[in-house]
Amino acid sequence: MKIIFICSCLEPGKDGVGDYARRLAATIKTEGHEASIIALNDRFVKENIYGYQSADGVNISTLRLSNKYSYGVRFAEARQWVKLQNPDWLSLQYVPFGFNNRGLPAGFAKRLCKLSNGVKWHLMLHELWVGMEDTATLKLTVWGLAQKLLIKRMINRLLPAAIHTQSRLYQAQMKKLGVDVSYLPLFSNISNVKKNNRYCLAKNTPDASGRGINLVMFGAIHPTSPIEQFAADVSEYAKQTGLEIRLLIIGRNGDEQHKWANTWQARGMEVRLLGEQTESTISEMLLQSSIGLTTTVGAKVEKSGSVAAMFAHGLPVLCVAGPWHAKGIADFKLPEGVYEYKKGNIAQCLSLQHNWSYVTEVSDVAALMLKSFA
Repeated sequence: MKIIFICSCLEPGKDGVGDYARRLAATIKTEGHEASIIALNDRFVKENIYGYQSADGVNISTLRLSNKYSYGVRFAEARQWVKLQNPDWLSLQYVPFGFNNRGLPAGFAKRLCKLSNGVKWHLMLHELWVGMEDTATLKLTVWGLAQKLLIKRMINRLLPAAIHTQSRLYQAQMKKLGVDVSYLPLFSNISNVKKNNRYCLAKNTPDASGRGINLVMFGAIHPTSPIEQFAADVSEYAKQTGLEIRLLIIGRNGDEQHKWANTWQARGMEVRLLGEQTESTISEMLLQSSIGLTTTVGAKVEKSGSVAAMFAHGLPVLCVAGPWHAKGIADFKLPEGVYEYKKGNIAQCLSLQHNWSYVTEVSDVAALMLKSFA
């Protein structure tokens, strides 16, 4: 088969969906198919660029269309490229804010129809709409309704032969719209540097002393997480057990990162702000850690790339998040390997074991996707 992935941006390491499409395209090529990628709204290039990018040692043909040009100009270029490639499938990796700053890409579906000319569509829903939670403001609720309408219109126009999402919450939301969506689990964009020589660390002993626990987090830090109570409970547990409990924070997460660091240090515990790192260094840090932390709410944790990376490195994941409930949707059971921190359960949380059973490889996802195309 010939497959063209369509996303918004292809700047390596700067756009999670672009990184996802690149790794998936590379894996599909290793299976004997042809795959290439178009970025329709690339904010990292000033000119349209025809070229190649690589993932996992595989080169992929790419077209990066700069958002400096009008959508009319960009789609004209894209149409020519699709015509030359003559694909069997077009796979749209949809994130509303990726294609429009307000998350309202009006006219997008109509333009997409002109790309296909009878080619089958696949739709991967990475994001849906804002205002899902039961505490959403009126502004967010109305905004979300407009985004929902545009998604419904896009599906009615494209008539995709296959639709996927990596979130069971999103599956339930789309079912309410009368749309059947299949589940496609998320793989990690951070490759395990020792994936061919996996090892499980003993409980709570990531360092040579055997007296330390490394808690690691990277990716977005949400402001509603109960860091004060969490730090207090961890500090008390450390005093009771004599363990050194360190917090490793990877990436640049602004004010929330410093809030976490200051709160942790105020309790007399060690914190290391590691900043932006290479993929291989992030992998090494994950392998040296005991437990991964996420502030993503449980209902959305399946779509977290950082959680997928933690799984790929054998880490159990502890969800330290504020309360969140979707309107009209029953509460979801946490995925295997994810545990919820609550006041009073810190001993159980910090006794979690490394486990490799939750790892989803990119090859697994590629196989499921290709099966749906058969």
